Amino acid sequence: MDIETVAEKAHEFIRQRCREHLGIVGSMRGAALAFDYRYEHTRTVAAIAGSLADEVGVDPALARIAAWLHDIAKCWRSDLDEGANRERGENHGSVGAVEAAVFLESLGLPPEPARQIHQAIANHVGYLKDYPLAEPLDALLWDADKLSKIGVAGSLHLLGARLTQKNEFTDLVQYFSQPDLELHRGIRDSLNTEAARRWADREMAAAAEFRRQAAHALAGGTLQG
Repeated sequence: MDIETVAEKAHEFIRQRCREHLGIVGSMRGAALAFDYRYEHTRTVAAIAGSLADEVGVDPALARIAAWLHDIAKCWRSDLDEGANRERGENHGSVGAVEAAVFLESLGLPPEPARQIHQAIANHVGYLKDYPLAEPLDALLWDADKLSKIGVAGSLHLLGARLTQKNEFTDLVQYFSQPDLELHRGIRDSLNTEAARRWADREMAAAAEFRRQAAHALAGGTLQG
């Protein structure tokens, strides 16, 4: 099986796992969830990883496979109770690396790219760090995951997640007016490559304008060009 086909199968596998996760959590809460944060986040990470891959010397299909699978352990399983599923999520780097390896072995992915994906997933956890990741795929997955959180997509993903939480009030004007800019700047500085930092600068500028316009419109103002 060629690597592009593996990437397609990883996409479909994660789409299915995310839908299962949504159903499990919805049943636990007693209400269907209308927003699939896990899939939306992962789809954005996969797109960014594929776009950045050529700039950092990584096969784009390999980058997308790692991205599709990077949060697999955050997808709850029906054969585990809530505590076990939460524990998997808390250790999703190491647990997900093993689950991804098992899945990729079932598809016949050769050992070396499978090893790279395993390592990249194990090393992607966290928001901030003060050292660069040396392995290209490790660096790329870290950067793509973090870039997904600081732009317009990340703002919308977080809003969707908040609106699906029970008993959590969200003031939209406040939400768009008070982003965690200190965290975003820290994320930007923790990126591994110059290409990713340029991407971050563009994303943060676009997100700032998006939030400004959204807050202005929600407060009754006229949208500005």
